[in-house]
Amino acid sequence: MRYFFHIYDDVETLDLEGMELPSIEAAIAIARHDLGQVIADELIHLGKVNTASRIDIGVEDRQIVASVCFDDLLERDH
Repeated sequence: MRYFFHIYDDVETLDLEGMELPSIEAAIAIARHDLGQVIADELIHLGKVNTASRIDIGVEDRQIVASVCFDDLLERDH
């Protein structure tokens, strides 16, 4: 299935290409990694973090099937 990763930070960045992945779990893992990169870049370049940052994961019919937010990255069990 093709998953789309829409980033909502200080700027909204919509993913128009998407990525073929085997499962929603794989998509969530990528979103967690990518959001971590966004947050790291904020810290490096701005010295602060937008705690409202998130990535919404959509499918081809534009339906959002999962979201990864800043707080999700703080969970220790993942």
